[in-house]
Amino acid sequence: MEDDFGYTVRENELLDRMAAGELDGIVGAPLVTIKGEIFRLVIQSGIPTRYYEQPTIMILTEGKVERFLGTIEKINTWRTDDEKIQFLREYGDQINDAAVKEYVRHNKVVEPPESTLINWNAERHIYSPDTIGLIQ
Repeated sequence: MEDDFGYTVRENELLDRMAAGELDGIVGAPLVTIKGEIFRLVIQSGIPTRYYEQPTIMILTEGKVERFLGTIEKINTWRTDDEKIQFLREYGDQINDAAVKEYVRHNKVVEPPESTLINWNAERHIYSPDTIGLIQ
């Protein structure tokens, strides 16, 4: 059953829980590139966000190693209810919540063929637990 905005009762419940901060936290494992760049998904204050962290640079000077931490940039946010529902459909299986996982099980976004995943990830040099098995 849908409401006036086209959301099911379950979707409204999940949106309310997200807005209340019940789903806040890190979503899944970070993706790390060969260059040491890190991409993270986080839900903070009910807003899903993707962060990009530049690699840490280490420089050897006068026998000492100096570390310069990379900057962290916010590269994507899902603010509207439609965007949040899309986020849950794409990444909800990585959220540690039974209700979200049950929703995703019935509403998961269809994955592209494996060959597309291999090409997409190989071009960006992204290694994650999901793609390592596909590349090998």
